[in-house]
Amino acid sequence: MTDPMNDPRFLQDPYPAYTAIRSTCPVQPVPGPDGHIGYLVTGYTEAREALGDGRRAASATGMIAAPPQPRRAGSG
Repeated sequence: MTDPMNDPRFLQDPYPAYTAIRSTCPVQPVPGPDGHIGYLVTGYTEAREALGDGRRAASATGMIAAPPQPRRAGSG
């Protein structure tokens, strides 16, 4: 899948791109900047299934970045 956000038309009107993605494959793997794979879910049925299945639940702590901790003098 090519990244539609690289196309300036996507920012003006993203709905045609989402419709095309949903019609070809409503669940798309999306590589994250850290190398982990996430998923773009554009189908209603697929989203309900994913959100309703406890096995796919993410830890809330994994979804929120921790604020940077102040460094103590002499600690690295």
